[in-house]
Amino acid sequence: MSNGSGDEYGIVFCPAGVWIRGFDHESLMSPYARDELEVWPGVLEEVPEVFREYVVEPAFSDEGCRG
Repeated sequence: MSNGSGDEYGIVFCPAGVWIRGFDHESLMSPYARDELEVWPGVLEEVPEVFREYVVEPAFSDEGCRG
């Protein structure tokens, strides 16, 4: 889902469970709120291993940010 204003989310239903990725472009945690364009510290490190493939899935990534 994308609202056309920079906010979006994606949901994956898989045998291991459900993985949800959300993005609010105005959030203080947004990579665009800081100069480094990096994902907020700790966010990706906390994703369980079983869902790691979705973290790097191009459909759920932003080319301008480093994670």
